[in-house]
Amino acid sequence: MNISIFSKPTTTPQSTSMQSPVTNLSILVLSNKSCTEVNLSS
Repeated sequence: MNISIFSKPTTTPQSTSMQSPVTNLSILVLSNKSCTEVNLSS
């Protein structure tokens, strides 16, 4: 669900720049819920 929120601002150029770190953070959060071990490994 968080991905959808970040997907919307993708249109803005400034967001594109920050989308990389933002997307990574969202992925880490989602992965943290799914597999905490994977996050610790990373």
